[in-house]
Amino acid sequence: MQLQDRTYSPEEYLQLEEQAEYKSEYHDGEILPMTGGTTNHNEISLNLVTNLRFSLKKQNYRVYMADVRLWIPRHRLYTYPDVMQYTKTEAGKWLLSEYETEAAAIQLESVDLVWNLAEIYTGVDFSNTK
Repeated sequence: MQLQDRTYSPEEYLQLEEQAEYKSEYHDGEILPMTGGTTNHNEISLNLVTNLRFSLKKQNYRVYMADVRLWIPRHRLYTYPDVMQYTKTEAGKWLLSEYETEAAAIQLESVDLVWNLAEIYTGVDFSNTK
């Protein structure tokens, strides 16, 4: 769903977002309202945040969820990630990895963590699509 027939600057988006009653994302000039999540989506996000917070305790990392906006300049994108782990790095690189089986293990090399997908999907009801 698109809110407008025109494009907005990032600055205009930020001004509108401060006064908005609901969150929206900014995609290269377009402002897109965010939809609500599902209980399964919430279970997955909570499992990720809980595991990250516990695993990174007493280390120089920050873990955020849902309500913290992230700016990705290369893609001109303001978004609200479900889960975000943050620390300053010299390498400054992003890595996208896709996992397709429940037996797969997610490895976060920067923090030396490995989780299998079954752990992340604990509590998720796959028969419930709402």
